[in-house]
This record gives sequence, structure tokens and C-alpha cells, in this order.
Amino acid sequence: MRHLLSLSLLACGEPITLDDAPQSFSPGVYTGTFQLELNASFGLWESAAEECESDLTVIIEPDHTVAPIRGRVYCETPTLGGNLLDIQGDLVNFPEINGELFSNTRADSWEGWFIDEECLVAEVFGSIEQNGVTVDYSGDFSACLDLEALPPGMTPEPSISFDEEPADGSFL
Repeated sequence: MRHLLSLSLLACGEPITLDDAPQSFSPGVYTGTFQLELNASFGLWESAAEECESDLTVIIEPDHTVAPIRGRVYCETPTLGGNLLDIQGDLVNFPEINGELFSNTRADSWEGWFIDEECLVAEVFGSIEQNGVTVDYSGDFSACLDLEALPPGMTPEPSISFDEEPADGSFL
């Protein structure tokens, strides 16, 4: 976990220590990217690495009783297929965060860190076995507060002005 933090922060400039960790965060809708690298093996045979990358939306609500951090992402590779992955996590050890990554075939843990009040990074890794084929995977996701994003399933309310004439020319 600390390795992930060091790598992500070194890319941004000077490393951040625990003393520099954010003291709070902004609840809301976070958007970013999710990426995963998968390797399949069967005995001595090993496939070439396959990658998937997808847009990610994560909701962070500290008062949510089931999962204060939650999101969903679809990850598909050419030969290993696709999976709908649910992300759930908690804020108990803020600024460190952790949780579970679920699909219909598995559940694995992830861990991460708020790098500031409005951005987080996390990594996930694990292995599954199906029909004698082992698939190892590792990946990461990152997201930042997006004030313009709506939670999944929500649509913006249409704006109504009472000063405008109806588009079809009719009047009440």
C-alpha cells in the first residue's frame, strides 16, 4: 500500500509523508479511471498479458450504512472476456481506504489512500481459477471529486423558465 502511495506521489513531485496526509475529504461523486492487467495460465502455458481500462464513477458518502465508498465498472479483454465489477469500501482508517471488489465469480480486497481532500488512488490484485485456468490480475484506480458529475442512474432536471413562450407557439 505504501508502495502505491509513493509511486503515485513521486509522479506528481515531492513525496508526501503521513504528516502531510489530508485531514478531511469532500463527499460526492468522484470520476476517474480503472485499469487492470490480466495473465492466464494453465500448467506450463501462460497467455500474453491483457489489459482493460475503463472510466470509473465512485460515490463517497460517509453516512452510508452499507458502503461509504461504492462504484461499478465494466472491464473487458479480447480473449479473457468481461466482468462487471462492484467496488465497495469504507473510510474507517481515513486517509487510508480499503474495501472489496466484487464480480459474479469472486471478491477481492483493494486498498488505497486519499492523496488530498478531493482525490484518491487505490490498487487491487488477486487471482481466480476457473475450469483449471488461473487468471492473475493486478491493477489500480484513481478518481477525483467531480462537481458536475451525477450519481449513476440520475439525470439532470430540465430547466424551466416561466418567462419563455412555449416552443409550439401555444398559450394557456
